[in-house]
Amino acid sequence: MSIGAEAASHSDDRSSDDRANAPETSAPQASAPQDWVGNLRGLVSTLGEMAISYEGLPRRLDSTLDATEKTIGDINEIFRNLCDKGSLLLGGNTWQAFKDEEDNYALFYEAIWLALDTYREDLEAYKIVGPGVRPQPGRSDFPQVDQNAELFAKRRWKCIKALRDLYRYLSGMLDSVPE
Repeated sequence: MSIGAEAASHSDDRSSDDRANAPETSAPQASAPQDWVGNLRGLVSTLGEMAISYEGLPRRLDSTLDATEKTIGDINEIFRNLCDKGSLLLGGNTWQAFKDEEDNYALFYEAIWLALDTYREDLEAYKIVGPGVRPQPGRSDFPQVDQNAELFAKRRWKCIKALRDLYRYLSGMLDSVPE
């Protein structure tokens, strides 16, 4: 299984409650491949807004992790559809732009999921998956986490940086794709 396919299947690992509570995005429900490109542009824009928001208030990521994962999963689904099915349905240049970037995209996608998985484990260790709650050193059942709040903050920033990097990569790639 390729990295992208493995990560794509991973994005659906959330519980049904998590998926039900996540805000709706323009998931790849579009019928025409050109709509896929338009939806991808919209989701990438949303990803950029998330990254800016999290850079301004990093704790915001804590309460919006499910929505962030959903957006990234939706981006991956569209990107994979464009790479796998686009040759038959898109113009040659548009499809080729996605196909040429497939390996590079997989590297960014893997990096974001590695960062998000690690950070989610930290959140669960701190027992703070929920809005408005902050890490309380010394109050969890995980002394090794309590002793390293700085590591927690570094991992949060690693997620934010990976989000920003994925956004910049996809934005640059989409700038070269015909409208």
